[in-house]
Amino acid sequence: MNSTYENATVQIIGGIYPDNETLRDAHVAILGVSPNCTVKLSQRDNVARRYRTFDVLTECAAVETETDDGVLVRFNGVSRQMIQDIGLDETDAKVQWDVYPVGCKSC
Repeated sequence: MNSTYENATVQIIGGIYPDNETLRDAHVAILGVSPNCTVKLSQRDNVARRYRTFDVLTECAAVETETDDGVLVRFNGVSRQMIQDIGLDETDAKVQWDVYPVGCKSC
């Protein structure tokens, strides 16, 4: 598993946004080792020409699997955005991110 994924497509399940919200051109940075890592999701802001933090998962577990379309990295953890913006308890702020790295399948 990589420590970062750039230009990835990320599907968010169970977050603030509608289920299966898809972010394109996302940057995912992994700090630590699963099952207790922290993962930061940023999205490209073309106007500002930089990445802006979208959310951070803590207490995160990660699983990488091969699919017919390439690699899928699934992260399950506690959404900082749901705790800070909505005020949910950590037990209710669990989300899943499905990260589809863009690029060469055999690289």
